[in-house]
Amino acid sequence: MQHGVVGFTGFLVVIVLLAAVGSRLLGVRLSLRRALLTGFPGLVAGFVAGYLVNRRHPGQITPLVVIAAVVATMLLTVLAELLARPGGRVRAGGLPHPWRALRTTAQKHPPLRAARPDRRPARARRIPQRRAG
Repeated sequence: MQHGVVGFTGFLVVIVLLAAVGSRLLGVRLSLRRALLTGFPGLVAGFVAGYLVNRRHPGQITPLVVIAAVVATMLLTVLAELLARPGGRVRAGGLPHPWRALRTTAQKHPPLRAARPDRRPARARRIPQRRAG
C-alpha cells in the first residue's frame, strides 16, 4: 500500500514538474490546478508519441517521451490560456460588490444638470451696505 502512495505522489510530482518546465519556456505562471490539468494530458500525449515511435518498449520513459510530453504540455497550456476568460479569476479581495462599485462611481462623478431653457437665470441678490457713521 505504501508503494502505491509513493508512486502516485511521484506521478503528481512528475506532472507538476513537466508543467513547470513548459510554463517557464512559455513565460507563463501556472497555478497548481492548471499545472495538473495541463500536465496530465501532456504526459499521456508524450507516452502515446513514444509508443508510436518505439513500439518494442511501451511505457518506458525515454528522452523522446519527455520531450514530446513537454511540447504537448506547452500546447495545452497555450490552449488553456486562450480559452480562459480575461480577468475571470477572482482577486484576493474576495467577491465583487457591484452595488458598492456603482455607489462609489456615482459619488465620484455626480450627474450633470442640464440647463433649462424655460427658466430665467436667478438675479443676483443685492446686499445692503452699512453706512459708516
